Amino acid sequence: MVGLHLIIGRAGTGKTYKCLENIRQEIRRDPLGKPLILCVPEQSTHQMELSLVHNSESQGILRAQVLSFQRLGWRVFAETGGGLEPLIGDIGKRMILRRLLLKYRQELRVFARTATKPGMADLLARTIGELKTYQIDAQDLLIDHEDHRLKEKVHELAFLYEEFNRSIPPNMRDRDEELDLVAERIPASPSLQGAKIWLDGFKGFTPQEISIIESLLTTASEVTITLTLEPKVITGKRGGTFRPGEEIFWDSYQTYQTLVKMAQNHNLPIKIDYLTELKRFQHPALEHLEKYYTLYPTQVYSGDLQKDTDEDGLGIKLLAGANKRAEVEAVACTIRRLVREKGKRWRDIVVVTRDLAGYEDYLEQIFKTYEIPYFLDHKPPIKNHPLLELLNSLIEL
Repeated sequence: MVGLHLIIGRAGTGKTYKCLENIRQEIRRDPLGKPLILCVPEQSTHQMELSLVHNSESQGILRAQVLSFQRLGWRVFAETGGGLEPLIGDIGKRMILRRLLLKYRQELRVFARTATKPGMADLLARTIGELKTYQIDAQDLLIDHEDHRLKEKVHELAFLYEEFNRSIPPNMRDRDEELDLVAERIPASPSLQGAKIWLDGFKGFTPQEISIIESLLTTASEVTITLTLEPKVITGKRGGTFRPGEEIFWDSYQTYQTLVKMAQNHNLPIKIDYLTELKRFQHPALEHLEKYYTLYPTQVYSGDLQKDTDEDGLGIKLLAGANKRAEVEAVACTIRRLVREKGKRWRDIVVVTRDLAGYEDYLEQIFKTYEIPYFLDHKPPIKNHPLLELLNSLIEL
């Protein structure tokens, strides 16, 4: 029996593949056994379900489920109760905070000027939501600061935070506290008793998610977690020391220490698999880029350029477009060529941008023109949705 199973390796070493193969092996061994749960970020659930069933040897996935933390919470509430209380949505929280700002405007000093400004309630709602995500309550904010102005600001924030919690009706709950409640009720969930859990695709975990993992460790038979981390940082004589360029793994190393300490506190066995062979990259140049991208001074590629270069170059191309439209058109042309001439499939191609909002209109227009099926990974705003327009019109009447 393994309590905590860690799979550690750099990007492209096969961590996700190993998780999927372990699940498939469990299904083949016992198709009707205890539940197998693969927990991934919300936006990855559909893709991981497809990856899990994309295997001709699989006889179905009755045991396996692909969930996010939120969907795992819904499953726990469905089994243990407590999921029927209405949630306070974003608009409700902003209404409460807006009322508090107006009510205590005369007593506030730092927030007095901005109490009635547009966006202040929204900013406070996001701040309080983040505080709850990191399990920081109002009392934690009441600490002394040398900066008097900062002390006043933090104390007023703590005051509004506490008043906000008091304003929530007892028969309702805040969505930002939902994961805390999930962690408390996991031990009472029948489907998680003796289940096997895999967590993959996470850059790190918030304190709320760490609490859920701790509950899973004491409830499930095994919890497997993948971490994108250089194995040499842990193994050998280095003992947590980072070489230049490896600072990018610091957060993952902190997560590793937290998980190991958590398992030790519960006297649970720990198994660690280190993956060192890079399997993702077809071009050696891409492997070199993954390994040395963050290193300074720059590490020059030492491979054989003539041998490693094909019609697509070294696997890396830098293109300069006159504007965003030209960039997207070049991407669309390349995608069409890869599908038509290289036998690639649409689902094999991903377009990544730091500013999706700035490229969204161009992507929609040009991809439709080039007949490229696509999915935009974002939540569209509802401010111009017909239903919202109808509700606003009814209020005006």
